[in-house]
Amino acid sequence: MRTVIFSLAAASLALLAMASCNDTNSNYKALISNEWVLESIVDHEREAVLSVPDDVYIVFADSSRVYGNAGCNTFNGFYETEAHDQIGMSRLATTQMWCFNMDFETDYLYRLEKVTSYEATDEKLELTGTGNSFTLHYRSSVKSSPRNR
Repeated sequence: MRTVIFSLAAASLALLAMASCNDTNSNYKALISNEWVLESIVDHEREAVLSVPDDVYIVFADSSRVYGNAGCNTFNGFYETEAHDQIGMSRLATTQMWCFNMDFETDYLYRLEKVTSYEATDEKLELTGTGNSFTLHYRSSVKSSPRNR
């Protein structure tokens, strides 16, 4: 009887682990299947929603490369995902054009390097910063055909 109960418990845990893996896997597939247009930045520490320029986007390529437009300059770098929808970006580099809204761009790129988790569906992406200090909200602009992939 103990063997049957132990076997049922082990099978239940295995199914739960596989379901969790599938949720994470679909989250990752959505992340890399879209070009994401920034809709808003919610700064939880200042309790403010920041306005954003129209042309800010980000693309996560399946090769661990990230690229996009920060409002004026284009950027590229690397990202790494881990279990439980953790993500980190590093070595972000930009072109060096000067534009009127450089304060936004500097702040946006700083926040990208502070992102620690993500949640993605086919239509929406949320990138959350260290300690839930901010959330970047994106919408999908082009399904399955991001720029320059």
